Amino acid sequence: MNVRVVFVDWYKTLSTSLFWQHRPGCRLSGADLDRVHSYVFSRAELVRQWMLGAVAAEDVCTSAAGSLGLTAADLAADLERSCRHFEFDDPASVDALDAIREQGIKVVLATDNMDAFYRWTVPALYLDGIFDAILDSASLGVLKGDLVDGHSPFFGPWLSDQGIAPSEAVLVDDSPAGSAAAIGMVTRLVEHPARLASVLTQLRRRP
Repeated sequence: MNVRVVFVDWYKTLSTSLFWQHRPGCRLSGADLDRVHSYVFSRAELVRQWMLGAVAAEDVCTSAAGSLGLTAADLAADLERSCRHFEFDDPASVDALDAIREQGIKVVLATDNMDAFYRWTVPALYLDGIFDAILDSASLGVLKGDLVDGHSPFFGPWLSDQGIAPSEAVLVDDSPAGSAAAIGMVTRLVEHPARLASVLTQLRRRP
């Protein structure tokens, strides 16, 4: 297989950091932040709309604050702080990504994620320098698993722009994205971020 691009998922693949995870300097207590996280992520449609970019972080904070008796400004400030302090679970994964890029294989971050991620996490972790491109659902308005007439509106346009066939692409993810397999991409599953570096190393070209 001639691999020309490796797409890598974020949550539970590269990182298990959470929105509203308590960090030093947060305005709210850890208990209140846990309440916020539980409130937001128990509402599947709200999460879906947020991932699709139909609502913004400020809208979500206002909704949660009104229901929980908290201040939207505090929720927004602590959301931003948590996003800016996201971490790679295994720093060796970053070295493995660099090694793949050194072989001329493109590495692309592919994540179903919210505006908070690209507004705060991407610049804070300098992700633009680690990946050749970043595809996120909130910016694209589509999810990784979406299929339209047999085509992936998430992966397809980028692959077409780069002149890369789906058969030359690998998706590394903690869960299978049906759209990837449907268009001919190969998926490598990662059970935990601690296993990612090993999976990435296997994708390197052999001398």
